[in-house]
Amino acid sequence: MIKKIYFTLCFVLSAFYALADPHDCMSKEDAELLAQKVLNQYVMDYCDCCDAMAGDKVVYASLLLVTQAMVVPCSYDAERFSVAIKYTFLSAYNAKKGKLTAKGAIKQINKNLLISSNISLNYHFYMKNGSPERLYVLLDKKEEYTSTCWRLDRFPTAKEVGDKKYKLFMAK
Repeated sequence: MIKKIYFTLCFVLSAFYALADPHDCMSKEDAELLAQKVLNQYVMDYCDCCDAMAGDKVVYASLLLVTQAMVVPCSYDAERFSVAIKYTFLSAYNAKKGKLTAKGAIKQINKNLLISSNISLNYHFYMKNGSPERLYVLLDKKEEYTSTCWRLDRFPTAKEVGDKKYKLFMAK
């Protein structure tokens, strides 16, 4: 019985990780460019494929202001690099099938939020022409990193966030 439970758990987790695969390793040149581009920018941390696997569980999209971006060695590929970030957490929002809602918004970071300390090209979004776009677009890597899951439909409004600096950002 225990072997059956263990096998089932391993199968479920392997399916989850195969689907929810963050692309956080890249060439040194790409990592350096990405670190420059995300520094002092607002990004949304949202794993759309995690959302696809969550069923009835709530998945959050977290609004972060990147305060530091450092190029570090990739944790699983010695030839590649990642962009580690430090950030200011502004808020998190329910996201279901990519649709962001302010209902049940979280204003303080807590244990229910899974926020990555590395930038992921497919699970972090930036604002491009008023719409969320995956970070891989900043590096012209669309074909290589296209996600098969939902995309984020919007960034939160300035009113939903209630932050003066973010209000100025949204006004641009």
